[in-house]
Amino acid sequence: STDGVKAMLTSQLAALTTEQVAALTTAQVLQLTTDQVANLTSSQVEALTTAQVLKLSSSQIAALTEFASLTTGSVASISTAAIAGLTTAQVEALSSDQLEALTTAQVANLSTTQVDAITTAQLPFMEARDVAKLSTAAINVLTSDHVKNMGTEQVAALSATQLANLGSDQISGLTTEHVVALSTLQVGSLGSSQIKALSTEQLQALETRDVAKLTTAALVGLTTDQVINMTTDQVRALLPAQVQTLSTGQIEALTSDQVGSLTNNQLKALTTAQFGKMSTDDLKALSTAQVAVLTSAQLAAVNMTSTAINAL
Repeated sequence: STDGVKAMLTSQLAALTTEQVAALTTAQVLQLTTDQVANLTSSQVEALTTAQVLKLSSSQIAALTEFASLTTGSVASISTAAIAGLTTAQVEALSSDQLEALTTAQVANLSTTQVDAITTAQLPFMEARDVAKLSTAAINVLTSDHVKNMGTEQVAALSATQLANLGSDQISGLTTEHVVALSTLQVGSLGSSQIKALSTEQLQALETRDVAKLTTAALVGLTTDQVINMTTDQVRALLPAQVQTLSTGQIEALTSDQVGSLTNNQLKALTTAQFGKMSTDDLKALSTAQVAVLTSAQLAAVNMTSTAINAL
């Protein structure tokens, strides 16, 4: 009976065979006290059926000292309400197979404290679809080392909202492989502070199709050093509307090679204030075909010294 199970002494409970444990009804399992659950042996915990584990409460889950002995099927059967009972010690002890066994519903219900307890060595074993279900609050507790150890599939699975909530330190943890794996939608969700946090290697790893998806607000974050280190292909990938929103300081930072790579549409999009920041070397880098598309207003904006005139 349920009362009989609840009244069992620790010695009596320990004497139960694995077959007897597996034969307990869900009603009987539900009546186990936390002290009784804590005293279950590793063999007894392993013998628990998925139906029995499904009925365990959060306090019973927290009391499982032999949690590591749960089968992957049992781990996957923990209810979303009971998953809240996982202690940080239990989370840290999760095996790679147990981590993979977690369902998306369970992962979505992990608290920030529980996610914070996941080690950098454990995180790569989480399914990409599960990582995509982490709350934004949970994403925020990941360290740069966590991010660095994520698989490319995991990073690619992050939603635009999750990615947009990554802090500068977390962004710094992205590897160049991660950056390459980002979709245009993900890149389009990046903010100015995140763009500013990109290293030269990370910035240059952005695909040209992704560069074209950077918002004008995000482009504000580009430092002059970052602008200088953009590849000519990346500069050419900027849409005319993006080019037009670059600050005069960013335009001034462009190298002559980058200026020489500008498309006709990009050149025509430059405001007079932007064009006025072109150096003599920049002007020399322009081809005759590029010069031909310049407007009179743009030409008038250039400091028309004899050197500048000769450069054109």
